[in-house]
This record gives sequence, structure tokens and C-alpha cells, in this order.
Amino acid sequence: MKNHIILTLIALVLIITFSLLRQVWSGFSYFAIVCLVGICIYWIVIIILDYVYEYKTKLLDKFKFYCAKLVNSTKLTSQEIEENKAFYIKKFKKTLWKEKLIEWAKVGFLLTIIIFSIIAIVKGDII
Repeated sequence: MKNHIILTLIALVLIITFSLLRQVWSGFSYFAIVCLVGICIYWIVIIILDYVYEYKTKLLDKFKFYCAKLVNSTKLTSQEIEENKAFYIKKFKKTLWKEKLIEWAKVGFLLTIIIFSIIAIVKGDII
């Protein structure tokens, strides 16, 4: 995680530097936009890889934790959960909906930044 933050800070410094240097040469605006698009693509890849890792490899551990919470907070026993496992898996997946939505909202926001940046470059509305 530390490497992601360092890379992001370096990209932000470059974006700010290129934005300040656009008064010297207007082409620096394009460098700033390319750095912005690059860091957005980088974070999209990181978010998707984390999403795949989290939801494909740790799903069973999260389900076990969910079952333990159910046993501790309700009058259910672990045997009742095992007997109706399909029902509780379905119920568990509904609880993950909010987490998934947040992750995909992040990706959508970054894609929006990329699309608007590319449109601005193509139209020449950067300066």
C-alpha cells in the first residue's frame, strides 16, 4: 500500500508542476492531463485487482465470520446454519452488495475522470 501512495504523490507533484509550467509553454497542460489519466488507470487496475483478490479468495473466510456473527447475535446454532447453508450464503451475498457498490463506484468515478480528460484533449479545451 505504501508504494501506491508514493506513486500517487509523485504523480500529483508532476501534475501540479506541469500545471504551473503551462504559463511557460501551453503544452505542459497536456503532460498534466496525461499524468492524471495515467494515475487514474493505475488506480483502476489496483482497485480491480484488490476486488478480485478480496472477493474470490477471502469469500469463504468472510462467510465463516458472518456465520459466527449470526450464531453469537441470534438464537441460531451452527448446525442450523449448516442445514440451510444455501439460504445463508444467499443472505450473506446480499450483505456484500454495499461493499461491491462502493468499489464499482470508485472505478466509475475514475473512468469518468479519464473520459472527461480525453474529451478535453481531443477538443483542445485544456488551456
